[in-house]
Amino acid sequence: MRWVVAAIIALATVLAACGDDNPASSPSATLTPSQSTTSTPGSPSTDTPTPSPEPPNLIHQGPDIDFPADMAMIIEVGCWGCDGGPGGFVRVYRDASGETRMEPLLGSIQNSLPKHTIDTPNGPQEYSAFISGSAMTQDASVMAVIFCIKGSCVFSGLGSFDADSEGVAFRSLDGGITWAEIARGGPVFSVSGVLADGRVVIAEGEADDQHLDYRLEPNGGALTPPVDGAYPITSAVEVLWGTNDGRISLSDGRVFFKVPFLDSPYYYHNQILGGFSGLEKGTAFVYWRLPIPYPPPSDYHDAFALALLDVGGGSTRIVRQWQIDNFVAYVGWLAPAKDDARIILTLADYSANSTRSPLPAIVDLNAGTFNLIKGPFVTDTPPYSVFGRTFVRAVQTGPFARVVNTGSCLNIRTSASSSGDVLTCAADGVLLRANDQTTTADGLEWLRVTSPAGQQGWASTQFLER
Repeated sequence: MRWVVAAIIALATVLAACGDDNPASSPSATLTPSQSTTSTPGSPSTDTPTPSPEPPNLIHQGPDIDFPADMAMIIEVGCWGCDGGPGGFVRVYRDASGETRMEPLLGSIQNSLPKHTIDTPNGPQEYSAFISGSAMTQDASVMAVIFCIKGSCVFSGLGSFDADSEGVAFRSLDGGITWAEIARGGPVFSVSGVLADGRVVIAEGEADDQHLDYRLEPNGGALTPPVDGAYPITSAVEVLWGTNDGRISLSDGRVFFKVPFLDSPYYYHNQILGGFSGLEKGTAFVYWRLPIPYPPPSDYHDAFALALLDVGGGSTRIVRQWQIDNFVAYVGWLAPAKDDARIILTLADYSANSTRSPLPAIVDLNAGTFNLIKGPFVTDTPPYSVFGRTFVRAVQTGPFARVVNTGSCLNIRTSASSSGDVLTCAADGVLLRANDQTTTADGLEWLRVTSPAGQQGWASTQFLER
């Protein structure tokens, strides 16, 4: 049925949400050098497996660490190991005094939407609007969320879209502080990705049909998959497509990447990190779940692969690859840049007395270790997870200056002057990226800042907390 397809698309981003609690061991799904690939233009049959420069580096657990300074994480919260979608999103960061703050991001939207009635096995029940889909760039510069406002929708825990299901999509361009409605639709209505320019990939269709139509909102036009059944996999600047034979393809059908032993697109994470243009030039970072052997051995544990790709000359090539043995590996990227090869993952803890619920972790790819961030997500004794789900969805990097006490918003100007042109106006609560570059003009101190959307300018420090 049509809703099954949509459910798979929506759940592709949370396929790590359930797993066993067995300690990590040596899984039989370990990558080998012969399993990497160079992808060339043309049909899948022209893809030629080529040796990786080295076997995958296994990532091991290191000591726990404190929540980092100059970093903010957008975290999906809700129940862990249960049916249903996100309970909400919070922003976690250290404020100017060094205290860790958790700030909800969606309450104002949810409270403004009407409640609706759903027919359940126990009879009609009234529900508040709930999150039925979300997507965001890895730095939270663009965020999109869909609330179900009628019917069951896929993340209700009831298993399907109703024929009268309806959703409403909102978008934020300032790190989740302010939101604007961009589209409504249904019965199947899902967000499949976002692009750095602010466009949102929407999937829509009928509840009893397996065909989905894709489009870009707001006002971005229709998207046509290169083959039937393909679903969007977004990068920062373009939409790629996962196909039913395990390829990641460009919109013109050329193969961008394929792992030979993967026969389904749903193993791949639905977002590709990197700066690249088609198959012309650049780098990319991809992530996929390793297949579970059948029958699985008694000591088997889920494993995930990460690969750094070189893109150019009409092909992609793996230059480095890693493996993490963990039943949770939800991705919230901190882009590997130059020699600082760090990423953010959500991983489970395997220390003594752990509940093995998900926690943020910083992964040092060069060192081959990951370090869990327990505080403020875990109580001291016993170590219960505070939020349960705790999936890192995006990462903002500082140092920050937080907009405060404007009553509306703070102008960011092209120059350090009250007469400078206004680039944007940042609402109270927005985290601006800042440094120590200050100047004085018009009787005010001005700070050089960058908005979450990347606009660089000057703002008065009178309304900044840092």
